Amino acid sequence: MQSSDSANPSGVMSATDIRTSADELSLLLDVSRMLSSELDLDRLLHTIVARTSKSLDAERATLFLVDEAKAELWSRVAEGEGVNEIRIPRDTGIAGNVSLTGQAVNTEDAYKHPWFSPEVDRTTGYRTGSVLCMPVRDASSRIIGVLEVLNKVRGPFTSRDQEALEGLCNHVAIALGTALVLEARRKEMEKSDILLDVMRSLSSELELDQLLALIMDKTTEVMQADRSSLFIVDHETKELWFKVAQGTDLQEVRIPIGVGIAGHVAATGEILNLADVYADPRFNQEMDRRTGYHTKNMLCMPMRDNDGKIVGVLQVLNKKQGLFTREDEELLEAVGSQAVIAIENAQLFESVVRMKNYNESVLYSMANGVITLSMDGKLSTANPAAERILGFTDGAPVGSAVGPAINGEQNPEVWDIIERALEQGESAQAEKLRYSTATGGLVIMNLSAVPLLDHKAAQIGVVAVIEDISREQQLRGTLTRVVSRQVAEQLIASGEVPEIGGERKEVTVLMSDIRDFTPFSESTEPEEVIAMLNDYFGRMIDIVFKYEGTLDKFIGDAIMAVFGTPARHEDDPVRAVMAGIDMRKALRTFNDDRRAAGKSTIEIGIGICNGEAVSGAIGSEERLEFTVIGDTVNTAARLEGLTKGFPNHKLVFNEAVYEEVKNLVSCDFLAEEYVTGKSQPVRIYGIPESAIEDPD
Repeated sequence: MQSSDSANPSGVMSATDIRTSADELSLLLDVSRMLSSELDLDRLLHTIVARTSKSLDAERATLFLVDEAKAELWSRVAEGEGVNEIRIPRDTGIAGNVSLTGQAVNTEDAYKHPWFSPEVDRTTGYRTGSVLCMPVRDASSRIIGVLEVLNKVRGPFTSRDQEALEGLCNHVAIALGTALVLEARRKEMEKSDILLDVMRSLSSELELDQLLALIMDKTTEVMQADRSSLFIVDHETKELWFKVAQGTDLQEVRIPIGVGIAGHVAATGEILNLADVYADPRFNQEMDRRTGYHTKNMLCMPMRDNDGKIVGVLQVLNKKQGLFTREDEELLEAVGSQAVIAIENAQLFESVVRMKNYNESVLYSMANGVITLSMDGKLSTANPAAERILGFTDGAPVGSAVGPAINGEQNPEVWDIIERALEQGESAQAEKLRYSTATGGLVIMNLSAVPLLDHKAAQIGVVAVIEDISREQQLRGTLTRVVSRQVAEQLIASGEVPEIGGERKEVTVLMSDIRDFTPFSESTEPEEVIAMLNDYFGRMIDIVFKYEGTLDKFIGDAIMAVFGTPARHEDDPVRAVMAGIDMRKALRTFNDDRRAAGKSTIEIGIGICNGEAVSGAIGSEERLEFTVIGDTVNTAARLEGLTKGFPNHKLVFNEAVYEEVKNLVSCDFLAEEYVTGKSQPVRIYGIPESAIEDPD
């Protein structure tokens, strides 16, 4: 009688076949129950590969899932106490090609199959023999994964094994569909919780340095990494900068964009997920050698603002369990987005504080008073100058109504200007207003009031600028009694108002006179005389002003200039001599122009003397002039006259001037001369005409 497990040519199933089929069905039912009860993706993947390898009597099995966005297959394997994610391109190896073509592979010798990649065995040290690989399809026949079984323990994989794996893949697809949906929802919830926590933490800090440190701490915590770094892009210098602790201080470190891993990410916007940083030539291993820290893996991510512009780089090092995954990339990108918002807020806050401090410093340093009012007419702010001008002896009454604060009833014109800007929303100005303070003081002011607008151009108050011109008015009244109004205005505008009365000073006086002017004026038409003098004086005065001298007066055809009052310089004698040299040069140009016009030429002499003189207001109550008088002036005039006796020296000066310029210009000793009023002779020096270069 034939055995029950022997072949049955008649096609009737033997007892062995029935038992085998029953075992397979039982196994499928058992696997189906286990898969349907497991909703955690990591445990589900572990269960699938464990049951698959056992049911098909194979050494190992792997379930790869398809990542269509990155054109990769990925799987999770246990590693130590954690789970590590591995990824391979979809066009690599048997599993990759099965995921692309949907064709199952059953081969006794993997090395003979054209899709097999021996590099995997070389890397892992594992020897692949027989392979059974099948696509996992969802209800719409879309390939969502690949189930691969390696090295059947006894013999090759059979067609029955292939049928069993196909049935198993159908159950796997159902279980995966549910688990993947739940996994996605779980990760979204975890991600939302994490980002909410990050947002709460970061939004509470507005100080930039502390915020950067907080971002790195939270990033390290969220990414379950060993440490993090944050680089900020400086687009002006094309650099990345970050801050490191140096003792109790923070030191800023800068690296060029494009250098190193962070620099590469900043330049390209590429996300770098490096499983082994030492295998990447862009990694600077010297940093590890100097710090003693060993970097293993790294995730480096660009940070972008709302316009997509790269504003920074986040870098996390050494994941505590396994390697950084695709989910880690998405999480770090989300954390980076929150960090960008926080940094922008901190930078905006820092800018606002800086501008506030700047504006307050400007207001506090201004001589003019500035006050601001709210729309209900209450005082909001007042700088110290406003407190002084308006007579707020106990400080500005901030929060009080402005009308009573400035004695509006006693100062109706002042209040009218402010009220007009407040109620009508129009700018209003007035000059020389009289303002009575609460203590009975009187202030003469210029007042300007303009509406204060918010960022939407809506009026929120008024800004009033107050210029105290009381002292200016007093000075103008005093000066107009001693000088012309034009001179008074010039002195006030310059801020260099000489003291009324005499003052003894060391000055340098320059006297210049035209030779033989009387015969010239008697033989020339008056209009020509005036025109010649105006042209001549204009050129010479410009030279005096060039060297910051003061034109004291015209004495007929003579010019008297002073160096040392009211503005004093350490080198006033040098300035006077240089002015004299330029005057001699200018005279040559002046005469050349007159010759070209067919007119007669002139000659001048210049005398310069340094010494003491009395400077002040001289004259009568009706007419005073600021001038200098004394022996120094007389000596300068006498020296100018002596130039007639020195044909080759038209610019002469006393010994005090000579000592200041002897190393700067070529000087000759000319003579000793007695000058009226002096008991001792004056030593006279001069610059030869040959030493005065022709003008350019």
